Amino acid sequence: MSCYTPTVKRALCFVIGLSLTGISFADEASDLKKHIQSEMNKASQCLLKKDVAGAEKILRANFDKNFVNTGTKGEKVTLDQQLNQMKVQMAAIKAMKKVDYKAVSVKVKGNKAEASETSELIMVIANPQTKKDMTIRQTSKGVSTLEKRAGKWQGSQALGWRLNKFS
Repeated sequence: MSCYTPTVKRALCFVIGLSLTGISFADEASDLKKHIQSEMNKASQCLLKKDVAGAEKILRANFDKNFVNTGTKGEKVTLDQQLNQMKVQMAAIKAMKKVDYKAVSVKVKGNKAEASETSELIMVIANPQTKKDMTIRQTSKGVSTLEKRAGKWQGSQALGWRLNKFS
């Protein structure tokens, strides 16, 4: 015979359930962070090789077709616009020296997640005035929102990506 009343048992089950849900979200956040990092590492490797088509394929697979990036001044850029900009920029780049993306932290709440991210790019371009090569370093950080649909996480929006350094 149990020493717990039915009310106490229900309360304990509720508390244990909440605890397990927290653990489940923590595990899911850790798994999602690893997944994001893995996919962005693949895209980064493509960009290092100037394989724009390969990077685009990976990015399209991981971002919702309605993805919107909202800049710090409120400007909105769709996924298609971003990928087109990437193609134009990559055509002007002579060499990519570094493409480093970091998923710093991921928080999951139900079917939505928020990822804090940083990136660093080092590229070589021809200086338009001197025609000599110059190296540009760009660092930035931002926050992306992901949504889980049909069991798959996809980026739905990015907010506040800002350029920290451009040298």
